[in-house]
Amino acid sequence: RQELFKGNDIISLTRTERILINKLINSLNIPVPRQKLAQEIFCNFNKEENNLIENTTYKGIERERIVDVNINRLRKKIEKNPKSPRFLKTVRSVGYMLVPD
Repeated sequence: RQELFKGNDIISLTRTERILINKLINSLNIPVPRQKLAQEIFCNFNKEENNLIENTTYKGIERERIVDVNINRLRKKIEKNPKSPRFLKTVRSVGYMLVPD
């Protein structure tokens, strides 16, 4: 069972947020490119939903924007101050990195 805790509280995550956090956890302290995160999201959905996503019009920058939106949602859930993140860092011109305490 995958659960995320903030203090003693269980944080509820969407499927997309779970995919992102798992990829970032598996790459602690290593920047993960936005394109790789987008690919991870769409590959997971593609497997689970019989190519539904692959047949949509989401391409390139739109897929990366989906990553950005979901990273911001994750920050709101896990960071004390989402505008100045401590754990979920942006790596300029690359992507995102999870930095443990």
